[in-house]
Amino acid sequence: MRPALAKAAALEMARILVPRGIRLPFPLSRSSAGPGGGTTSIFLQIGETTVRLEVERDADRDRRTGLALRGSGGRLDIIRGGRVLARDVRVRGAGLHAPGQAFINLHDRCRFGCAFCNLPVSPGKGLPARRWAAIVRGALAAGKVDAVAVTTGIPDTPSRACRDIARLVRSVRRDFPSVPVGVEPYTVDEGDLRALRRAGATELKLNIQCATGAIMRRVCPELDRDGILENLEAGVRLFGRGRVCSNLIIGLGETDAQALRAARLLARMGVAVNIRPLRVNALNRGPLERALGGRPGPPDGRRLLRLSRAQKRIFLEHGLEPGSFRTMCHRCTACDIEPFADL
Repeated sequence: MRPALAKAAALEMARILVPRGIRLPFPLSRSSAGPGGGTTSIFLQIGETTVRLEVERDADRDRRTGLALRGSGGRLDIIRGGRVLARDVRVRGAGLHAPGQAFINLHDRCRFGCAFCNLPVSPGKGLPARRWAAIVRGALAAGKVDAVAVTTGIPDTPSRACRDIARLVRSVRRDFPSVPVGVEPYTVDEGDLRALRRAGATELKLNIQCATGAIMRRVCPELDRDGILENLEAGVRLFGRGRVCSNLIIGLGETDAQALRAARLLARMGVAVNIRPLRVNALNRGPLERALGGRPGPPDGRRLLRLSRAQKRIFLEHGLEPGSFRTMCHRCTACDIEPFADL
């Protein structure tokens, strides 16, 4: 099976059984932000493409996940339903939560409570910003990573969280003046973006999250979608065209037309959208069902491929090159079907 097809099938399943008897060359990664917060994951390279999957350790759950990692003769294969989905896959090092990057979540609590996000209910590390800065500087000094990305929950106000990010960025910049630094805040205040840019951030991610305002009001009722769109335009002015990106989560009840309309809107601004499949787990399943009025429907692999091919055409039409990003999700590529890198 071609790597892109295998990756799409793996993303559809989202989880993989990794038997405890398999010796891995790198430790598993634990996420503390977003839909994957509180879960353990593995990065697997299939050909030239990389996929991130939540790890299951209980063999009895293999029937539910459908994917399993199998070791044979020094080789690792991905098995689906008893058949080989991908042969000779390679485990990639997770850096600090993303290959080659220190991608950290500064605050592990959030007041907004979006239905898909695990932050309000998952136990976090709770490290102080000074400790995070030391960890990041240590990883850079040791050559474990060559880029930094910072996201955060919002325990108090968006502006205060942005100030905390800015302090961490300045701390890193003092010792590593040329390292690329991406920031992923939530704010509708252009002044917050200016402060992050002055601190030394080089790339911005500000997430639109939902394809329509109606879905946003159900899933993230406390977020200001219009304000996000306005600040994305401001972000392009401050950071530059092609240096701003935004998550668009697929699987919340939107149609393909609605998703691609949002992707085109962002592309016209100079924003490179990330089409992100919804990940459902034990922590966010209940909130999603209450918000959507039924069981959430993560997209199947065929839909992901279809949308990503359309996304690639949109990028070409608007001169956007996601491969030019040096931080965050367009660099990592493991959670989405990434135009150009995968297709």
